[in-house]
Amino acid sequence: MEHDFVYADKEEVKEVQGILNEIIVKVQDTLRDEITFQPQIVGSAKRNMITYDRKSNVGFDFDINLYVNDYGDYDDEPEVLRRILRLTFDRIARGYGYSYCEDSTSVLTIKRINTFRSCILHSFDFCIISNQEPDYYIRFDKKANNYVWAKRKADLKEIDEKAKWLKVNGKWSEVREHYLYLKDNNDNKYRKSISIYKETISNLFNIYHNKRRK
Repeated sequence: MEHDFVYADKEEVKEVQGILNEIIVKVQDTLRDEITFQPQIVGSAKRNMITYDRKSNVGFDFDINLYVNDYGDYDDEPEVLRRILRLTFDRIARGYGYSYCEDSTSVLTIKRINTFRSCILHSFDFCIISNQEPDYYIRFDKKANNYVWAKRKADLKEIDEKAKWLKVNGKWSEVREHYLYLKDNNDNKYRKSISIYKETISNLFNIYHNKRRK
């Protein structure tokens, strides 16, 4: 087996989330007179399904949406807004032993790295979203080499409804098992966890819901 995914220890996740909250609060306090935002943990952390691969040197990660409430002067300057947030996270997070932000297409990422073991213990991915227009986030357009407000993909409403059905009908332990199975057998390193989660929910919903309809 190429991978060996397991669920992260709950106590460790709780401890790391506490550090994350401290960093975010300090960033908010620092920028309060210039920019305000509200954080929201999303993805695997929100679903209590944080995993990591024991065969890799990369630990678990958190996905966080930063809903920017007040960014008046930077409405037409997403690059400036993102830079301000990046530099502030750099300054605060470094004091907690994290790396400088990596600025990728959709998110800013800070990592806790164990240099002795040459591994990433965990990381935080921050996506900057407009609170006035929550369908839009700051994205780096590689072709144009600039930052833009880009429309987000459709939400997970349909998948969430199917997941709720599986929970109500006592199938969530199987969801968690099947999710690990699909992650272990995924050979596409570019495939995101959300895609595997969607497949997990769809597979089990189709099995159990269709059984009930027959």
